[in-house]
Amino acid sequence: MVDSDNDTNMTDFFKMLITTSPGQQLAHPDEDRSRPRSFWSMREDEFLLTVVLSNSQLLLHGPRSKKRRSFWHLVSSELTTQFGMAKNKRQCRDRFKLLFQKSITRNQFNVEQAPDSKLEWLLQQCFRTFHLTDTSEIVLAESSPLSASETSGSFTEQQTVTANAQCLPRHYVAKSSVPLIERADVRTDIQQLLCTMMSLQRQMDDLSCRVDMITNLVTPLARKPAGRGSFDSHNDALHG
Repeated sequence: MVDSDNDTNMTDFFKMLITTSPGQQLAHPDEDRSRPRSFWSMREDEFLLTVVLSNSQLLLHGPRSKKRRSFWHLVSSELTTQFGMAKNKRQCRDRFKLLFQKSITRNQFNVEQAPDSKLEWLLQQCFRTFHLTDTSEIVLAESSPLSASETSGSFTEQQTVTANAQCLPRHYVAKSSVPLIERADVRTDIQQLLCTMMSLQRQMDDLSCRVDMITNLVTPLARKPAGRGSFDSHNDALHG
């Protein structure tokens, strides 16, 4: 009786092997695991939104321009260099779209509601600044200060930061700044300030180059003899 059961089990086993396709392997208990997903922490979300906002002026270029097409590659690179985040451009784009949809849901009915966290404030900024097309491409919203400035001239990176800051509700500072300082991670605030400092540094470097050019022009004139001998002779003639 035992041999009969064993024969039945062996027959079932060989039937399973026959019905299994060549490219299909039998599942192993240890191999039945889902692929690891790329999880984003709240801090990483804040870093992503900060970098996207600080580079929003690149969206002023045409859709086929090199800067516009490399937008997410730049975001990915800055996240790596500034914050040590290993996220590729596809992960950055998909995560931003997910967060942006969240900002639409939370702000479309009450955009003036004061945010209660750093992430909520950044989401509100994105809601005011960006828009998703029917093809899920990120563009500047028509009401964005950047879009309004497109016809009046170029928009510097520092103006971008200033324009984004102007979107902050007036009651936000008086009502929410102190609780945010108590709750938010100080490192997050520092990293956000670094983005602004980098923009200012670029402008300072440009001014430094101009100062050097002016110095090179003025220095030879300062070293040139003032003609003191002729000046003394002229004085002697007057008092002669």
